[in-house]
Amino acid sequence: MLGALTHQVLHRWMLRVPSVNMAVMPLVTPTDLPLVFAFSLSRWLEQIRDLRVFQQHVVQHQWASLAEVYPRSLIWMYAYLLFTWGRYCRCLPEILQQPDRCLPAEMFIRYVCEIDRYVDSFDSRALWRVHARQFKARPQVRSVATELCAGVQQVGLGASVCRGMINLILTYRREALMTMQRSADASGDNLPQVIRDKEQTAGNLWRVWSRILGYLYGTSADTAERAAQVFFNFGMAVQIIDDLSDAPADHAVRAENLFLAVAQTYHADWERLQRHFREQSAPFLDWPWARRYTPTTYQATLELYQGYFDRLRCDTYNAAATQRLCIMLDRMRTLGG
Repeated sequence: MLGALTHQVLHRWMLRVPSVNMAVMPLVTPTDLPLVFAFSLSRWLEQIRDLRVFQQHVVQHQWASLAEVYPRSLIWMYAYLLFTWGRYCRCLPEILQQPDRCLPAEMFIRYVCEIDRYVDSFDSRALWRVHARQFKARPQVRSVATELCAGVQQVGLGASVCRGMINLILTYRREALMTMQRSADASGDNLPQVIRDKEQTAGNLWRVWSRILGYLYGTSADTAERAAQVFFNFGMAVQIIDDLSDAPADHAVRAENLFLAVAQTYHADWERLQRHFREQSAPFLDWPWARRYTPTTYQATLELYQGYFDRLRCDTYNAAATQRLCIMLDRMRTLGG
């Protein structure tokens, strides 16, 4: 009983939202202790040094930050991801010494988060029949979109570069919404189609994020394309971990979910999983339960994850940087269960 209570308190303490952005976040807090164990003391200290330099050079202290929707632990991981992108593209010093330039990339993720929050507030399939175009009128979405456009223009990279970034963002939004509309109209969750849908949304989200950073820091076309593919594979691996965790919540609102789509290809596992959701109401999947009672589905989902992980690990353009992403994924998967 005491252990369960302690776990609940720590969970709420670590996942408090909103938190504070990278410009003003404390370099060290007690909530970082799990990150120290997960990433090792040396890597945690390296992250602190990078954040200190970032904060010394940043001028803008308020923007449409992910800290308004994510806890500190995820902001820490976003910073780790951003700095790893800089290492991969061999422009980390520019990110640390010109940090204001990277802010539109974070605003882009925040913009997508605001759309996702609206979508997640409805039964996913009913949403697209009744509320399909209302998200753009929501004050939160419009506010972030306005700040994002202003942030792109403030970077001062020229009209053609700004247009390129805006067009990239608009193309992502249009294609992602078309994908979500198509999935809402589908009669079932066909696994190959769900994989393609997730690649078009979750995987492409991080590919576009990487390309935005490429615009912002002027990386070569070859480097930008290599980095975009690396972060696409990273994004898909993260999405599979996320879908494992969110399976009960996604099942409740009939949202597309890779774990659930895999389960539907194995009749016995699917029946057992649905019965478990009816009997045990919980926002997150019990991974040990899934390993024991839906082993075929669980193993098939991990094999899907492993495919993206292996493509990431086999990248040779900057193996040291991709190894950092692999370490992050392994730690996330371990912490997830």
